[in-house]
Amino acid sequence: MVLRFELLSEDHNRLDFDCGEEALNLYIRHFARQDMRRDLARTFVVRQKEDFKVMGYYTLCSGSIDVKELPERLLKKLPKYPLPVARLARLAVDKKQQAQGYGELLLMDALYRTSVARENMGIYGMIIDAKHEKAKQFYQRYGFQSVFLNPLLLFAPLADLLDKFEITLQ
Repeated sequence: MVLRFELLSEDHNRLDFDCGEEALNLYIRHFARQDMRRDLARTFVVRQKEDFKVMGYYTLCSGSIDVKELPERLLKKLPKYPLPVARLARLAVDKKQQAQGYGELLLMDALYRTSVARENMGIYGMIIDAKHEKAKQFYQRYGFQSVFLNPLLLFAPLADLLDKFEITLQ
C-alpha cells in the first residue's frame, strides 16, 4: 500500500471520516478548508494512493508560548518574551485505521513540515492541544510535556524532537 501525505483539497472524501471524536470529525468535514482559505491553519491528510478517502489528518498553525509556562530546565537559556512555536492543533485517525501506526506517521509528517518551515522562520518548539488524557499520553511517548497552566497543552523544543526522530532536510 502506497500512502500519500498531502494538503487537504476538495478532491478528498472527508464526509465519511469518523475518528470517534465528534469535534474532530466536524472540523475535517466542515471547517478545515474554511480555515485554510482564511490562512488560519493548514490541514494535511493521509490517504492511499488509489483512493481519496481521508484515513487521518492533522492541522498545523503558528503560535507562541509564554516562557513562564515552560519546564524549569529550559528557562535558563531563553529570553523572557513569548517564543514562536508551531501548533499541532488537531490530529485524528479514522476508526477503521486506528492502532496501525497512522497517528505516529501523521505526527512525523507534521514534524517534517515544521522543520521545513523552520528553515525560513524562527520556530522554537511545538505545542499540541491534546483533546483528552488518552491523547496526552500518546504525545508524551514522543517527548511532549504538559505546560504549567494547562495540563492538556503539551510542549517540546523542536530541536529535541527533530534529533529524537532523526528528521533532517536533505
